[in-house]
Amino acid sequence: MITQYSDNHACRAQWDGSVCYLIRVIAMLVFISAFGYQGLLAKTLRVGVYQNPPKLFYDEESNPAGIFVEIMDLMAKNEGWDIEYIKVSWDEGLAMLEKEELDLMPDVARNFERDQKFGFHSVTALSSWSQLYARNGKSIRSILDLNGKRIAVLEGSIQQKDIIRLSEGYGVVVELFPLQNFNQVFMAVREGAADAAAVNCYFGDYESRRIGLNPTSVVFSPSALYFAAPKNKNQDVLARIDANLERLKSQPNSEYYRILKRWTAESVKYRIPRGFIIGAIILSSAFMVSLIFSILLKKQIALRTQELEIANQEMNLRIRLRTAELEDAMHKAQAADKTKSSFLATMSHELRTPLNSIIGFTGIILQGLAGPLTDEQNKQMQMVQNSARHLLSLINDVLDISKIEAGQFDLSKNSFDLEQSIGDMLKLVSPMAEKKNWDCPGTSD
Repeated sequence: MITQYSDNHACRAQWDGSVCYLIRVIAMLVFISAFGYQGLLAKTLRVGVYQNPPKLFYDEESNPAGIFVEIMDLMAKNEGWDIEYIKVSWDEGLAMLEKEELDLMPDVARNFERDQKFGFHSVTALSSWSQLYARNGKSIRSILDLNGKRIAVLEGSIQQKDIIRLSEGYGVVVELFPLQNFNQVFMAVREGAADAAAVNCYFGDYESRRIGLNPTSVVFSPSALYFAAPKNKNQDVLARIDANLERLKSQPNSEYYRILKRWTAESVKYRIPRGFIIGAIILSSAFMVSLIFSILLKKQIALRTQELEIANQEMNLRIRLRTAELEDAMHKAQAADKTKSSFLATMSHELRTPLNSIIGFTGIILQGLAGPLTDEQNKQMQMVQNSARHLLSLINDVLDISKIEAGQFDLSKNSFDLEQSIGDMLKLVSPMAEKKNWDCPGTSD
């Protein structure tokens, strides 16, 4: 009995060990399937960074910073990626991406040309638009005010192409001043080398006050911004970027929106005199001012948002009214065209009936059935008959015009006697010419 019990106990222990091992294997497989080898195999991504604050830039300590950098770091943390940021210029970054020397380039707007060179994910990373900035005293209220002006732009940027397209569309002549980065673009306007700068709204709002430029009312080219990858490369990375962005943007209080708020909200730095740093009263006052400022700022943002919503509703209403007016005008034009065609057909038919009668009766008279005619009477009756036939031909031409408009006109080629046609015309107008004592050549007979 003792031996049998020991054998059973050993078998049960061996069985429990096998079950535990199987459970550990299954748990590991589930973990790998769920998390895609995160933490097991780290993927290193080379990401380009150029100077375009606050979206992405290198700060004073040469550290990468900005909205896209923080979003990239957030996704890298979720996916287990290692990020190697590489300092580039805009043109240099796109060239390196095309040569596969970079894995990702942030802040890229899509167009047909770039879709042929690069790969993109689907979910928008950031929405932006372009705006013109100028010095104080420069009156630029619309695209038409740019005629003869020099516009500073970033070389190879979407603003450069859109300014060319807008100027050609509005028929204004501008001189583009392409530069290597947005700081040079703003400095060119500040120093008077250019009249206005075309930049994205994020950089403009972030740097315009420091440089001393003012935003104009010329806003154009709303655009969606993405991370770009080499063509047909890093498809798995782009798919994970889409998954992360979709999840982050679906949550109103996610880190994505906190990043945007942190970089786009206006901030004020308070400088307290050194002699009062220790004073509790000054610290309390600074805290209260900061609190009040924060409340006022939130109210201003809410008010501005409400104004934009009202303006958007008014614009939609105007569009609907204008569309209704155009549709009504189109229906009226179609009705008028139909009425015109009906009028031409009816009047042409009514006019042909008496004209055929005139041609018939003059034919009877010319045949002598009503009595002999003198030479002069015969000549005059022939002119009446020819005039009637000419008028009938004109009426037929009117009917042909109606057929042309209806797409039912068939062109036929017939020969005619040019000399006879000219003679008939001269005979037709010669009585009026003789009455006014005009000399009509070829009518002496």
